Amino acid sequence: MNRGDFTKLWLSDKPFPRDFTIQCRDGELKVHKLLLVQLEYFEVMFGRGWMESQKSEVTFDYDYSVVYT
Repeated sequence: MNRGDFTKLWLSDKPFPRDFTIQCRDGELKVHKLLLVQLEYFEVMFGRGWMESQKSEVTFDYDYSVVYT
């Protein structure tokens, strides 16, 4: 999967199942776990059984604009 494919899926308005929510101070992102695991932080989270991996959301103490970019 190249970066363009990743971006298209991340931003897609198509009804793909978004099975994970990232809560921010001022909003939320509905995302695909399949895409998140492409990022090292989430690969470790889901691959090592962190508490958050058993839930369908994680909360970050950042504004939406920081998490989204």
